[in-house]
Amino acid sequence: MDKQKIVILGGGFGGVRCAKDLARLFGKQVSITLIDKNDYQLFYPALYEASTTLKSDGEALKVKKVITFPYDKIFAGSSVEILKAKIISVDTSLKQIFTDSKVLNYDYLVVSTGAETEYFNTPGAKENSMPLKTLENAIALRNKIAWLVESASASGCEELRFVIVGGGFVAVEFVGELKNYLDKLAHLHKLLKNKIVIEVIEGNDSLLAGLSPKVAEKVQARLCRLGIKFKFGKRITEVLSSGVVLDGGEKIKANLVIWAAGVKGCSVNYAVVPLVNKRGRVEVDEYLRMKDNENVFVLGDVCSFGASFTGHALPQLAQIAIDEGKQVAKNIQALMTNERMIAYKPSTYGFMVPVSGKYAIFCSAKGEIIVSGFIGWVLRRLADLRYIVNVLSFGSALKIWMSENILFIKND
Repeated sequence: MDKQKIVILGGGFGGVRCAKDLARLFGKQVSITLIDKNDYQLFYPALYEASTTLKSDGEALKVKKVITFPYDKIFAGSSVEILKAKIISVDTSLKQIFTDSKVLNYDYLVVSTGAETEYFNTPGAKENSMPLKTLENAIALRNKIAWLVESASASGCEELRFVIVGGGFVAVEFVGELKNYLDKLAHLHKLLKNKIVIEVIEGNDSLLAGLSPKVAEKVQARLCRLGIKFKFGKRITEVLSSGVVLDGGEKIKANLVIWAAGVKGCSVNYAVVPLVNKRGRVEVDEYLRMKDNENVFVLGDVCSFGASFTGHALPQLAQIAIDEGKQVAKNIQALMTNERMIAYKPSTYGFMVPVSGKYAIFCSAKGEIIVSGFIGWVLRRLADLRYIVNVLSFGSALKIWMSENILFIKND
């Protein structure tokens, strides 16, 4: 008798957790395949560090080694098979997945394809700005910034301007480290620091919209002390090669525009198109199954669960994706053993906001500030270790974590 086939699309936080739990629950009794375009899991929380590390401190390969975890190490000794391939399309009626290398059949499918940059159909945004969503983005951004500073020093330009679009977690984490990175580059290339201008443009009335005002105010105050400028309540209507255009027609010059305004679920070409919201996230039932597809589960950034069952969208946090991965593994087991599935009930988690250097704010799920400053930074580093230990052997995890700290502490 053929083994039941479980296929997981994408190896993000939720996809990896689901695969590991399925392997633990079933061993070699079922076939488990994880498909990803890369042969590693990218540790997204460290991307902002990778994009602001001096090239002299860490070449691209060295940076890659500390923020990527190879799948062959994650699943060493388990029954999970890895297929490095690009997903072309999915036919849920035939239960088939088409990739650029082969066609796979499945009995159960888990869609965990993650998120991609959302440009909101803004003219020129994709062509004239740089995102921060992949390892390649981070290295390209680092190199571009270094080149701009070097060129500005050589040409004697009067001002070097950087515009960051967006005021969420990615923008806040990045802009603080960008300031440190630019200060180092300016010193290296003998460029006066006061010639460099960094400005954040956010459509909402504050940073980190939706969080406690106290947190947003504390973050903004720290960034202001670093010399970061802000413009709130303004939307970008166009991105030019020379800067951005705001609603109302105001133009702001920029030598480089960094786009951190949001993400949407990675699109998958379905033969039978599922219900998808405007942010590219697939509608699911209370068991995290794609609606009208009882053998297809969806989790992570591509899953739209919160709006349907809690009245608001769930935050796109790693821990929520991990919890969803655990729940999906249990529900697949329930289906295969003719037991009752368990409805997913999201947990609430605190969060940490790194804000330049050895400083972070640790908040409760309600947005109350528990601790900030150096202790918050230490807790953030320990949170990274906790995750890495959960996917790699303790020895490998500790080695990567220590290498990451040795490399990125130089950014501070």
